Amino acid sequence: MKVKMLTNKRGSPDGLAVKTYEGGKVYKLPKELALAFIQMGVAKERMQDIRVKKVEVENKEVIIERKEKKKKNWKKKGR
Repeated sequence: MKVKMLTNKRGSPDGLAVKTYEGGKVYKLPKELALAFIQMGVAKERMQDIRVKKVEVENKEVIIERKEKKKKNWKKKGR
């Protein structure tokens, strides 16, 4: 999961080695570490890196109700 670090933070991607992640940089992290950083507020998910495989659009009928205009009665005067 790709995240952009907002501040410097240390973390362990594999549970063994500790690494410092610098604020302003983008990192590809294991999902658990990325979610922990996001929950702490020190990183945000890179949404533009998410690709959509399939989009389904359900057709919905659009109903537009219009008020009928009053018809004017045109009367010829004096002819």
